[in-house]
Amino acid sequence: LSTDGLTFLLGAASSRAQGSVRNYFTPQRTGEVRVSATDVSDADVSALLPPNLIHPQGGTLAGVVSLIFDGNEALRTRGEVTLHRVQIDPLPKTLHPLRVEEGELKWEGHSGTFVITRGSVTGSTFHGQGQIRSFAPLNIEAALDFPVFEVESIFRLEERPPELEQKPKDKTVVVQVDVTAEQLTYKTFRADRVRASCHWHGRQADIHVAGASTAGGHVQGDAVLWPDVNALFVTPRLTDVQASRLLTAFGISSDVLTGAFTGGGQIYMPDRHQWRSLARWQAQLSLSIADGVAQRVPILVRLWTAVSLQAVLRLQLPSLPNSGLAFSSLTGDFAIGGGLAVTKNLSLESSAVRLSADGEINLAERTVNLKTGLSPLHGITSSVAKVPLAGQVIARGAELLTTLPFRVSGPYDAPTVIPLVVDLGSR
Repeated sequence: LSTDGLTFLLGAASSRAQGSVRNYFTPQRTGEVRVSATDVSDADVSALLPPNLIHPQGGTLAGVVSLIFDGNEALRTRGEVTLHRVQIDPLPKTLHPLRVEEGELKWEGHSGTFVITRGSVTGSTFHGQGQIRSFAPLNIEAALDFPVFEVESIFRLEERPPELEQKPKDKTVVVQVDVTAEQLTYKTFRADRVRASCHWHGRQADIHVAGASTAGGHVQGDAVLWPDVNALFVTPRLTDVQASRLLTAFGISSDVLTGAFTGGGQIYMPDRHQWRSLARWQAQLSLSIADGVAQRVPILVRLWTAVSLQAVLRLQLPSLPNSGLAFSSLTGDFAIGGGLAVTKNLSLESSAVRLSADGEINLAERTVNLKTGLSPLHGITSSVAKVPLAGQVIARGAELLTTLPFRVSGPYDAPTVIPLVVDLGSR
């Protein structure tokens, strides 16, 4: 069976077939037939492919497809096709549909390559290239570059696609994508010069952020996402990020705290949609803020008031300024779980005071239960002559005077501060 000019219609597009096949009516057929077509509509092509892979949007395809018979019952294909305004529903389903404005696909058998000269995802443009290591099971590697990577436009983060209501049926899908972006945005968060990768396999996605610049600092880290159960595990590493910008991302006023934030740890969120609710986290965090200002936080205000009322010591502690307390460092480690944040080494250093704290913060009920030590660093020498007890303590060891213990408990916004008894004992 041979032809040099068989023409036919695929939808409304004219196509042409050339080639020959030997032993056509037997299982041992051999030969090759090349089918060429131009401007085939995406709707006509969609009918020949697996359901919901291509969404007809008025796009077209053109190119050559070879049907290769090699002596057995399996039919092998080879092709080179250009795509114009073709919308593809990708795997995994956590992505919005991709639109290939201009692109090219080449393949032979079960593998191939592709180039996207110009693409878009819900308004975000990109370009890139990649390899299809296997069509069945699907195994793709790609490198994509975005001028602006709008997370909410590309990922279905705030919705739960119907396909994910049940666990994925095909756990053999593998998609690995390296992403670079001049700018990444998510709600009020923004990062520049982003380098990241995502490896989707089975029922999870492994995400690695090699580097990004944000809020005056740098971000690195890894994450594991399980879309079918909405769980997320993150190991972030932040360096010199503006604390006020970080608080804003969690819906907290940027006026509460300023400074250069450095920290990291491990965070598990059973439901990523509630990532702003710290009470639902399970985490181990190590935090440090340098050269910042703590605004009139209720705990600081109450501590200042309590110290100023201590008639025994009468230290001339400066009043808490309206602009807040400037500090050189604020550090601490936290264990979060069951709605509680527990710390044993929270510490604040400033030119006026040194503050330490240990205890727990109830994130769900917004209450605190902390034992604090406040060390006035200003006004002590001028107060010693007025307080005989202070003079005796300094004579025995100045360090005894440097820490005033308090118990801070109650609601965030109106905690109770109670002085604790200092046992001078054997000193």
